[in-house]
Amino acid sequence: MKIQSFVAGLGVCAFLFSSFGIADAKVKSKGTINRSRLSSVVDKHAVNVPLSSTASNTGELFMLTRDSKSKTRDLCWALFNPSSNKVIKKGKCPFNYDNKWVAISPNAKYAAAFSRHPAQLHILDIEANKWTVAYTNPSSSQEGLSIFQLLGGNSTEDSPLMFIDDNNVASVFHEMKIKDGSKESVNMVPVFFNVKSNKMTKGMSMSELLTAGEKAIKEFGAVIDEPLSTEEINITGLNRYALIMKNSKKAFFVTFEGGKARVADSIFRGNFEYVASRMSDGTVFYIAAPYEKGKQTSARNSRELRSVKGTASHETIAKGDVFGGVFPEDGRVFVVEMKDGGNSYALSQLKKDGTKEQLATTRKSVRFDMGSSKNVFHLVSRDDIYWITFE
Repeated sequence: MKIQSFVAGLGVCAFLFSSFGIADAKVKSKGTINRSRLSSVVDKHAVNVPLSSTASNTGELFMLTRDSKSKTRDLCWALFNPSSNKVIKKGKCPFNYDNKWVAISPNAKYAAAFSRHPAQLHILDIEANKWTVAYTNPSSSQEGLSIFQLLGGNSTEDSPLMFIDDNNVASVFHEMKIKDGSKESVNMVPVFFNVKSNKMTKGMSMSELLTAGEKAIKEFGAVIDEPLSTEEINITGLNRYALIMKNSKKAFFVTFEGGKARVADSIFRGNFEYVASRMSDGTVFYIAAPYEKGKQTSARNSRELRSVKGTASHETIAKGDVFGGVFPEDGRVFVVEMKDGGNSYALSQLKKDGTKEQLATTRKSVRFDMGSSKNVFHLVSRDDIYWITFE
C-alpha cells in the first residue's frame, strides 16, 4: 500500500529534464544556489538538498547537515533563506542517523525529523533550539505502532511526515504484530502529534477507512461486481482523509471527515490522482484522468484539476495537460502543466477569470515549494535551489 501526504500549500512535482526558464512579467527577483555554495554557508557541512522542507507560509528552508570533517560526523540542522543566502538559525541534532523525511511548520516555529537506531520521531522548537522525542518504536520483541522506513530507495509504504498546522504533526505508522516469531505489518494507522502537549492521537486506520469507503460507495448507488482496492492514505487535515478506491471498471474519490465517508467523485475506467490539500478549510485537490482505449496511460490534454470541500460538489479548476499544482492557504491556485509534448513543465498562477499567468518553466527534476506570505517559490533539485519572488 502506498502512503501519500502533502503539506498544506506545498506542491511536489517530479520533473525530468534539465533547465529553468522564468517569465519576467511578474517576477521581482530570482537566483540559484548550488550544493557547493550552500555547503559554504552552513559551516562547510555536507548537505542533502532534496532532504529538506519549506515553511509553506514564510518560505524558510529546513535541512539536516553533516559535519563531515569532524571525528564524530555530527548531524546538525539549519534554517536557511535561499533568496537572502542566509542561515537564520542552526544547531545540533540529538541523533546521528537521518532518515527519509523532515518537515517544518508553516510559520517555521517547529520542525520534525525521523531518526534511525533507534527509530524515533523528534520535534524541534526552532526558536528555543530544543529537541523533544515524540515517539520511539517498540523494541523488536514488542508489538505496536511503528515508524516504517525501508532503506536503500523509496518505498511506497514509508511513513510520511507533515505538519497540519503550526501545532500538529501527522504521519502514518504501521501496526506491527508478532506472528510465528517474526514481526509483520497488519494495518496502517494515521497518527497526529500535538506539539504543545507532546501527545499522540490515532486516526482512522486503513481497515476502518476501507470499510467506511465501501459503505459510502454502496450508498452512492454504484453497482460493484469486482473487489475495490486502494493504494494511498492521503491525510487532508486532522482526522481528515481522501482515498482513491477502484477496480478495473470504475474509480471513486472518497473523502473522510469525522469518521464518515462520502463519494466526492467517480469516473468510468479512468483514474484519479491526489494532488494536495488546504489544511485550514479541508479543500482537497485532485486530477481526474480519463481512460483512453488501447493505451496504458491516461489521455493527454484532457486531464482535469478538480477540487472538493466538505459536502459540496466537486469543481473543475483547470483542464488540459495538468500535472499538479500548489495551493496556499490564502486561496490562490498555481497550476503545473506539461508543455512541449511533455518535455517541459510550466508553473502558472490561475487568475479569477480562469486565465493563467506563467511564472516559471523547467526541464529539470525538481519539486516546487512555496512561501506564500513572501511570494517566493523554490525549485529544489538534487544539487540546486532555484528561487523566484513575484508580485
